[in-house]
Amino acid sequence: MKVLPVFLAMAATALANPGGPGESAVHFLEKIRSNQLNLEPGGDTALAPQTSSPKRQEIARRLERMARDLGSDPLEVAAMKLDDDLAAVLVRKIDDFDPAQLQVFPVTLVTRGAQWLAAPVPASFE
Repeated sequence: MKVLPVFLAMAATALANPGGPGESAVHFLEKIRSNQLNLEPGGDTALAPQTSSPKRQEIARRLERMARDLGSDPLEVAAMKLDDDLAAVLVRKIDDFDPAQLQVFPVTLVTRGAQWLAAPVPASFE
């Protein structure tokens, strides 16, 4: 039972970290929503330089569909799991008028230096 308080403390610390994976995940989704995401290697994602052009186009199409789902409602971190330099974050779209319309967006992240970068394929470490 001692594991639960430790996990909760780690999660609270990670959420409070201003440059942490939670904030980075929300920022990533906001960039997708505003169509300002740089999908080039070294840009806004952890995209590998050897990623082929067709694969980049496929990723861009997925992100365009996701942008429509994101809409304009506010986003907030719902849950997060950390494992060394990897993180999985669930971000939910807040809709005050209809809780039945709750949507959750999974974002996976990796650290590069001191920065958390989202994996370009939603919900995947691909």
